Parts: sequence; C-alpha cells; structure tokens
Amino acid sequence: MVPELEAYKEYALVSAVAAHRGISFEQVEQLPYGNFMASIGYLHHQARYQHEIQSLMKQRNGH
Repeated sequence: MVPELEAYKEYALVSAVAAHRGISFEQVEQLPYGNFMASIGYLHHQARYQHEIQSLMKQRNGH
C-alpha cells in the first residue's frame, strides 16, 4: 500500500480509538506532544491502546 494511505489508515484507526475512549479532538490538541498528529502518534504507542487498535484492524480486514 502507498505509504500515505497506510499513514491515513493508521491515523483513522487511532482517531477512532481515541474517540471511543472519550478523547476529543480539542483534548488531544492540548496534550503536550506538539500537534494533533504527534499526539495521535503518542496515543498509538500507549500499550493500553495497542490491543484495541489491533482488534479494529482485524475487524476491518475481516478476520
């Protein structure tokens, strides 16, 4: 897959997890990690989100 599409897919998945966890765009923007994308990257690397992200990916891939 094209890297940009892969990044967008990851961004969408992590955004979905953040939203599911009750973290709004405005809240993420205010986290001390730079900008929204950096904050989403931070959330992605938090262990507590890994299982959820993997589950979402499996669901989307039909497994």
